[in-house]
Amino acid sequence: SEKVRQVNSSYKMSKTYAYRGGKTISPLPGARLIKKFGTYVDPIYKIKIFNESITLKSPVANSKVQNILNGKVVFAGKSSMLGNVVVVSHSSKIHTVYAGLSKIAPTIHVGVKIQKGYVVGKVNEKLIFQATKDSKHINPLRLITI
Repeated sequence: SEKVRQVNSSYKMSKTYAYRGGKTISPLPGARLIKKFGTYVDPIYKIKIFNESITLKSPVANSKVQNILNGKVVFAGKSSMLGNVVVVSHSSKIHTVYAGLSKIAPTIHVGVKIQKGYVVGKVNEKLIFQATKDSKHINPLRLITI
């Protein structure tokens, strides 16, 4: 077996929350999971990395990305690392992050209350999706159905 190096600056175990509630809709209907949540070994550098999100491959270019639970938009804009991002705050201190969007829907801005299924934007190739509760990361696959 190959040895795995742990580099202090590149590997840290994130705080996680074991979500046990009911599952909800996928943010990207028809998508395929291409990157899982949790610890993995980088195939090139052979170091452990904790992935705090999942990556979903869109079924077609310009796919609609939908909000997974009723909530309120707390951020909508550009991030230097993640491109166009929308963050929604939900009840029970859950936040969802929709990143890598090709476009943010024109009706989405901070303070807007949106329902489950509301389109937050579009994605051409892949969506980076993340969920937290009390700032602890939730495995999104425990929250959504894909």
